[in-house]
Amino acid sequence: MEIIKGAESYRLEGTNKKAVLLIHGYTGTPGELRPLGEYLNALGYTVLGVRLPGHGTSVEDLEKTTAEDWYREAAKGAESLFKEFQEVFVAGLSMGGIMAIRVAASFPVKAAAIMSAPIF
Repeated sequence: MEIIKGAESYRLEGTNKKAVLLIHGYTGTPGELRPLGEYLNALGYTVLGVRLPGHGTSVEDLEKTTAEDWYREAAKGAESLFKEFQEVFVAGLSMGGIMAIRVAASFPVKAAAIMSAPIF
């Protein structure tokens, strides 16, 4: 599995001891939320943009993944942030918004931002 250049997960180190988990949408990559991540980082937040399994590689890789695989990766990102930070926020775009809702239901996040999440 080769990750397309620019589709990698990223972490931007902050200064205020607070962290934000960003979750991209279906067929997207962490890069689609990078401008938001850079803005939040400029405000002092550590930002983790996770790459969900099957995304940013190939259609064949994506076909082999499920929503549970995507959630596990999002939860892994949340767990890593909670090991370091007392205040963790989560934001997700589109299908990533659904993952953000699940993360917020499973972890004691400070707040969640759900952007353009499908309801059906």
